[in-house]
Amino acid sequence: MSKEIIPICFTFDDNYVNPALVAFYSMLENADQKYFYKIYVLQAKNNISEFSKEKLTNIVKLFNNAELEFKKVNFDIDLEWDGVFSAHFSPEILIKLILPSIFNNYDKIIVSDVDVVFTGDISKSFTNYNLDNYYIAGVRSLEKLNDFYAAQSYSDEVKEKLFGSIGAGYMIYNLNAMRENNLEDLFLDNLKRYRKIITQPEQDIINISIDKDKILYLPLKYMFCTYMYRLIKKEKLDLSCSGKWIYYFAKKWLKKIKEDKYNTKNEILEAFISPVQIHYATGIKPWNVLFCYKKFIWLKYFSKVKKEG
Repeated sequence: MSKEIIPICFTFDDNYVNPALVAFYSMLENADQKYFYKIYVLQAKNNISEFSKEKLTNIVKLFNNAELEFKKVNFDIDLEWDGVFSAHFSPEILIKLILPSIFNNYDKIIVSDVDVVFTGDISKSFTNYNLDNYYIAGVRSLEKLNDFYAAQSYSDEVKEKLFGSIGAGYMIYNLNAMRENNLEDLFLDNLKRYRKIITQPEQDIINISIDKDKILYLPLKYMFCTYMYRLIKKEKLDLSCSGKWIYYFAKKWLKKIKEDKYNTKNEILEAFISPVQIHYATGIKPWNVLFCYKKFIWLKYFSKVKKEG
């Protein structure tokens, strides 16, 4: 009997090959073996070298339940990126806005960033949730993040859309529903309309375009951003040390975590202790700074990749 396929796509350029190697390896090492993972890397330009493609392909080949495909898409990314707030972002992230037409052979697909490390199995996020009445599934951050949006010079209408918004680091698209309701056109229209004010390009456009009642909210553990440690911590204690003993040491501190508008205390604790995906959001990455939260976990998988390579 053939295995059920779980498709998952990424968009990045040659600058993010090492993070992609870690993302792929950690995802597949923690993946449920009863599924087959079809990984797509989407490119609007040929900005991943053949040498890098070979490295990425060889890492995926280590796992007999996965396959990697590089897919060139017809998208004028330079035109769409013009005038967009760039910061540490790569233009390739805008490809996430046109996935319904790229993957017309799938009903749904996982969309992930590569500045991540997976420490748990992603399959249940794909198989255990019914998206029939939703366009997308994603993870809301902690309520405290609303302070960031409140401080921006957005209109009240845009702020209301972005309060409690989902992160673009890990999402599941209901491609059928998106195609039926022309979400792709809406995304691109809103990109033209809001490109001058948005600060998190594709993420803001997705949240501005999709009504909250058409979003299925996944547990926080599926995308636990490293900045969340700063939001819930008062002490500068790095809890990324390996081993569960650290949680005994930090037991009193963990009791300080309280539920918020979007997450119960148990959901926050579960994400804190057993995240499925750790997302190194913002420009602070484990490969470009001396210290960041959960750096050692990323380095652990990077050392495995280097050993295999």
